[in-house]
Amino acid sequence: MVEASPQEVRFDSAELVRMCAGDDPLSGIGARRLVNEVLSRGNWALHRHVHLVRAFETALVGGGITTALSVGCGAGLSELFLAIRHPEIAFHLTDFDESRLDIGRRRVQDLEIGNVTFGSLDLLGEPDGRRYDWVSSIEVLEHIEDDHPAARHLQELSSAWWWILVPHCTPADLTNPGRIRRAWEKCGHYRPGYTSETLRHVLGDDAEIDWLRTCYHEPAATSLRNRIKEAEREVLIADRVTFVAEACLDLDGPVDAPGGGIEVLGRAGAVGSRG
Repeated sequence: MVEASPQEVRFDSAELVRMCAGDDPLSGIGARRLVNEVLSRGNWALHRHVHLVRAFETALVGGGITTALSVGCGAGLSELFLAIRHPEIAFHLTDFDESRLDIGRRRVQDLEIGNVTFGSLDLLGEPDGRRYDWVSSIEVLEHIEDDHPAARHLQELSSAWWWILVPHCTPADLTNPGRIRRAWEKCGHYRPGYTSETLRHVLGDDAEIDWLRTCYHEPAATSLRNRIKEAEREVLIADRVTFVAEACLDLDGPVDAPGGGIEVLGRAGAVGSRG
């Protein structure tokens, strides 16, 4: 039973940094090791991490999470981080790339995480009736040509909360042949990203959305991303909390600020048929 609105949940900034860095009482050395590995992966990994953790912990305050599903998790490092923090929650991590899931499996074994399973899931297939209290996906929908049923199925998999993060783009990007071609050639994306309007459309008029806002805000996010990419691993580990604190600043930007990503937190509800 959901008891609190995410709009009513506010974490103190220092508390949020400790939470995302693995420096609070729920975490421990295994969680900090995973944050170090997230940092070493560069790209947008740290930004994705802090947004996922904040959204999950926000929903958790609302209540009703005992099972969690990640769709297209890759190695699932941030999801494993959450599993360490919350051993009472059963996490199921899915991806089509078995080699990436194998990384997660090795981390589960190395860190002795007992509440995680792995598998595959096709968002274009009709759900089999299994529901999860939390369903998340990071940069998945743009890889699926027929994204409308995929978005509907993702919501249908949730019995309480769902959260997605996708690339953000301008309306002009969506009709620019060169931009579309580069998105496919570089990342295998059928579209460069979503605007707030196109994302709301693909989620459907009946989607129960608590927040929809941009992330990876410019120019700060790209600056941090580049510094992480250029830093030596020893520096990343030594300055883990500092990097996490800077990434957490991305959580407080205006809902429509210029940025490279867009995230949505919603809750389960009646999902009607969509075109």
